[in-house]
Amino acid sequence: MLASKIHSYYYREIKDLPAFENKVIITLQARKFYCCHPQCILKVFTERFEKHFLPYKRITYRLERLFVSAVLESTAKSAERLAGKMGVFVSDTTLLRIVEREPLPATYTPNVLGVGDCGNARRTWKKRDRYGTALVDLTNRKIIDLLIDREASTLEKWLKNNPGVFIISRDRYGKYIQGATNGATDAVQPGGRAVADRWHLLKNLREAIRKQLDREYSLLKQVRDEVIAERH
Repeated sequence: MLASKIHSYYYREIKDLPAFENKVIITLQARKFYCCHPQCILKVFTERFEKHFLPYKRITYRLERLFVSAVLESTAKSAERLAGKMGVFVSDTTLLRIVEREPLPATYTPNVLGVGDCGNARRTWKKRDRYGTALVDLTNRKIIDLLIDREASTLEKWLKNNPGVFIISRDRYGKYIQGATNGATDAVQPGGRAVADRWHLLKNLREAIRKQLDREYSLLKQVRDEVIAERH
């Protein structure tokens, strides 16, 4: 049964995408209707719109999508500054609340898994724990899951619940070694060593070069002094 008897009107102010770096606010007139159905409990209900003007929202759907993309591609602080330059003023805490309401994507088991720690700046997981573990699908370069801590048992449990990982890339953290070895016995980890990523390869190279330079410091200093003496 379609309702046609209007009860009242009310107005909503909704932020939209900026136009030519100017703030845009849509003033939307919404209607309230009487329900003509005799068994209806509400009696009066509010007019609903398409997804661009969702109930209780003060921003349009497309502006919300822009905020989510900006935060996920950078940070909440960076997205706040970018939005301000476009003429949309929003705080970083509001942006975080918008992102936190987003549904989490379904987890799956990748063939090539990256394991690394990630900061827990807001400490929303567990008290006194400042770091968790990020699991990354290195084929698609996407985070597929976040673990609450950096314990070996947590990583081992996830790998056993999600079999099918063939290659694991991780750093030299001892608990990651233990968790990956016990959780995915068939994964590529010869001799207990995982496949190193580019960052850790460069880090190992830098440390090796520094050790070599420290050992040869006296010789390098002697060569430097000889070069300076020849120039004078």
